[in-house]
Amino acid sequence: MGVWLPIVLYLGFLLASMLLLNQRFQSDQHYFLANRQIPALWAIVSVVATESSVATILVFPQAGYQTGLALIPLCLGFIGGRLFVAYFFLPALYGSSQLSIYASMSSASRLARISLSLVYLIAKFLSSGVRFFMGGLALQILFGQMGLQSPVLATSAWILGLAAVAGAYSLSGGLKAVILTDQLQGYVILFMGVVLLATVWPVGGAASFLPSPSAWLDWKFNWHNALYAPVLFAGAFVLSIGSHGCDQDMLQRILATRDLKAARYSLAWSGLAASIVIVLYLLIGMGLGQQATDMQGLYPVIDFVRSHPNPWLQGSFAVLLLAAAMSTLDSALHSTGLIWKDIFPSQRPGRFYAALSLILLVLTALGFAWQSNRDFLSLAMGTMNYVNGALIAITSLFIFKRQRLATKTILTALAAGFGTTLAANSIPCALDPISGKALYLGWTWVTILSTAAALMAALMAQFTERSPLITQLAQK
Repeated sequence: MGVWLPIVLYLGFLLASMLLLNQRFQSDQHYFLANRQIPALWAIVSVVATESSVATILVFPQAGYQTGLALIPLCLGFIGGRLFVAYFFLPALYGSSQLSIYASMSSASRLARISLSLVYLIAKFLSSGVRFFMGGLALQILFGQMGLQSPVLATSAWILGLAAVAGAYSLSGGLKAVILTDQLQGYVILFMGVVLLATVWPVGGAASFLPSPSAWLDWKFNWHNALYAPVLFAGAFVLSIGSHGCDQDMLQRILATRDLKAARYSLAWSGLAASIVIVLYLLIGMGLGQQATDMQGLYPVIDFVRSHPNPWLQGSFAVLLLAAAMSTLDSALHSTGLIWKDIFPSQRPGRFYAALSLILLVLTALGFAWQSNRDFLSLAMGTMNYVNGALIAITSLFIFKRQRLATKTILTALAAGFGTTLAANSIPCALDPISGKALYLGWTWVTILSTAAALMAALMAQFTERSPLITQLAQK
């Protein structure tokens, strides 16, 4: 009973919120942007809850377990990148009359808008589908097959159950319901992080497992080391610009705040809040490293909770996984639903397009459940890398050159960013001297290179469009 009571209480609260928040919506702005009436504090918590997916719960303890506090530069880069976006990007994006940021940046050409939007949708369904799948998988590992014939069927059952609950409250109440439930989910993620840290904390306290400050950073320079401190900071800085300045998902609740000042405030402070959560879960992993030596390190936090004798801890940890998985799903279905609405405008309500996105996200997660790849970090970090560079380049040109982008510039940037990422992930940069296996560029290097390539390609495309000599030669 102790295991299931926290889960029942949590699900009961979400279903009650569905009944209380269900309403008719006067416009798409009302459904997708909550009429821009969201307080700044709500937006901060919502952003942190959304980005603190199951990947956070699993990957960061694993990283702390294996590498200590080497990800500290990641946090600093996240904070710096959001400050950059808040100062430079938000004024133009918040002042736009368009619901979709990609409609704001594209020229009048429908091809430009559709191309940019569809590429974003593909990448977003993959990246969010991975995180949603990880929620179902983590719950399956925690509870086992539960009478089903295989772990895959059990994972699929959890995915469908999560989708049913998250779809019920988010589709009924629009973005406002998502942001309100994110308040609960965000505090669950923070509170359970504190509980887990207190539970795994060694008897000797922090001094027994914290490394010296000189050992916090990774200074081993090589092209496949994604944790090399200077490049980790730079890569996180660039990644944060992409995730919080060029991604409809994270920006949607920022753009739903009451004014530009509140938008800037919420985005800037979300970086610090998210970093606190990251460090908290890194410390959990480091504490687990001082526990039983039979842990394999792939799912150290799940291994610890499963072996713990207290059923309330297991039930509360399950609530943590539910909160993290649902906060990813409910946000993604609204951001992608808005993009569908922009691509295929009609009299259908926004709820219809969000429901379409829910179906596609579930199908994507089920697809991951039926394949064998379990490399969480590469799955979680790699999928958006193919378009992040192009999105950063396109958004930067829109912001700093004060003009919408033509089709040629957008397609060139997309091709350059995708091609650079594909080449970096396909061409080995070195061989492991021990195993002889091929080594590839670390994701931090890939993020920086793909962004630089996309920006250079976009600038060249704009130059050729405007150069009289090149125009005359092309006409001949």
